[in-house]
Amino acid sequence: MGIYICFIVLMFIVLCYVKKEKYSIADFVAIIILICFSGFRYGIGTDYTMYENMYLNMDTISMSIFRTGVGYYYLTYFLHLLIPNSATVLFFIISALTNIYIYKFCKENSINPGLSVFLYITLGFYTTSFNIFRQMLSVAILLYSYKFLNTNKYIKYVIFSILAISIHQSAIFVILLIVIFNKLWHKELNAKVMFIVGIIIIISYNTVYLFLLKHITSISVYSNSEEYSAGIGTYLQLIIYGILFFIVNLKRRQIIKTNENNLEYINLFNISYIIMMAGIKNTLFMRMSNYLSIFIILLIPELYNIYNIKNKKLEKICFYISCIIYFLVFIYSFGGVVPYVSIFTK
Repeated sequence: MGIYICFIVLMFIVLCYVKKEKYSIADFVAIIILICFSGFRYGIGTDYTMYENMYLNMDTISMSIFRTGVGYYYLTYFLHLLIPNSATVLFFIISALTNIYIYKFCKENSINPGLSVFLYITLGFYTTSFNIFRQMLSVAILLYSYKFLNTNKYIKYVIFSILAISIHQSAIFVILLIVIFNKLWHKELNAKVMFIVGIIIIISYNTVYLFLLKHITSISVYSNSEEYSAGIGTYLQLIIYGILFFIVNLKRRQIIKTNENNLEYINLFNISYIIMMAGIKNTLFMRMSNYLSIFIILLIPELYNIYNIKNKKLEKICFYISCIIYFLVFIYSFGGVVPYVSIFTK
């Protein structure tokens, strides 16, 4: 745990020097730390050993039994051709792609990029990539591709969307939502109605799941087993994000007034919370929510400005301490990331 405390304190110091304007030395230092801390980990993550074994045995594994996206298969295949005896290169490259794409997304879309990156870490998205790194790479690719959707460069957006799907097929479920709220739907979703929908989904979960299982047989691997049942970490997320859901919708008019794109981010975040609520029944939905809940790292800086926390010393200290405490509780509550081990200390 001590290594994580040192890591988050170091990142806090570096990110204090990150500005909205052009890239600086602080940006590059932050990116390097993010990549190296993740990329040089060893045995950290619930599926680390499985993917390591897949990489080391690529010569004997065909794509038909690889059980991953075709894009991930070929990324692994070509890296294995270059460096066949160590999977470190795989984890490092995926870490680099994931963190560079998400960092660029924060830099280009947040009113406070340093704070957004800090939230990316402390809200658990960064360490979530230790456990579900294929899906988080897919999330990162979709976030990076946003600039192509916003500037009507549809061919590039389609290419990156296909790439995201090829890494993790779950991306296909959210791409349509993103396009709808970016190009077609420009109204506020009623938060009260959505919350009620979430309650209905929880109550009728078994019926909905059986329907999905009938039409998407591949999800049977995520059936209601003990492995995918909600634990302390799941309920912790639901409580914290429930509070954020309430505050964001309470201040939504002010948030939207500062930037019209925030309407889209709020709608997507609201949908993510409804998906999270289904996570009480099956944590598969918590994983799916990452595609949309990550937009909160753009919305909290807006709230930070609205409440003028920057100029309130006590509130500012409490805010950052609360973020760090949540981060430490989060990594302790979810398996596979504590204690931290690197390739240099294994």
